[in-house]
Amino acid sequence: MTTLALVKLWELDEAWPAVLPLVSDACARTDRFTADDVLGWLKDESMQLWCALDPDVRAVCVTEVLTYPKRKVLSIVILTGDDRAHWAEHFDELCAWADAQDCTGIEALARPGWAKVLSPVGFRTTHVRIEKELSHAV
Repeated sequence: MTTLALVKLWELDEAWPAVLPLVSDACARTDRFTADDVLGWLKDESMQLWCALDPDVRAVCVTEVLTYPKRKVLSIVILTGDDRAHWAEHFDELCAWADAQDCTGIEALARPGWAKVLSPVGFRTTHVRIEKELSHAV
């Protein structure tokens, strides 16, 4: 049976080698940050690391509590792993933790396929990010 665990700061050094391949893979899909950046944010406790265990790491979720002027939300920064059907059901635990932090919602900037995966647990598509790269002459 899969369980969801919030990795505590004192557990991070031991857990990091097991989650590094998943975090690195997720970071390879963006030009915004690296696995080393994520580790730094986890160590300064500005982000949180969640692991779906069965008993080995099946999935990784990195979150950040964001405070906007009108609300506080738990933002999913990274969500990746294998066999989603066995661990996606644990989002109620993530929601309970967010509620305990006085968050009024959860948000994620994710690839389009996640909208379908997370809709059964109450997520709905509200916005889509579109991007254009600019090249500047030097």
